[in-house]
Amino acid sequence: MKTTNEIEKQLIKKSQEEIRIQASDIVKQLQRFGKVHTQRDYNGMEWNNATDDHNFDFLDWDELNALIVRNMERKWLDDMVKVKSKELLSKLDLLG
Repeated sequence: MKTTNEIEKQLIKKSQEEIRIQASDIVKQLQRFGKVHTQRDYNGMEWNNATDDHNFDFLDWDELNALIVRNMERKWLDDMVKVKSKELLSKLDLLG
């Protein structure tokens, strides 16, 4: 039987995987958008990291993907794990 800590680790792992999949889909959509609308195959894009119009960094697609994953995890990972925990407890309640 898994301990509570192991279950939490699995919920975190599952949430991280869902975030990685979503981030990858976002980057693929950006790549397709650029290719369809410009007929060019870009290797990344400039990303504004500040509130002014002069502070851009070029990120290749892997770097952009990593940035999106980091930001999504920072914003949503804890809440995703809480929701999954509640759903799991609810399912266990139904069995008991």
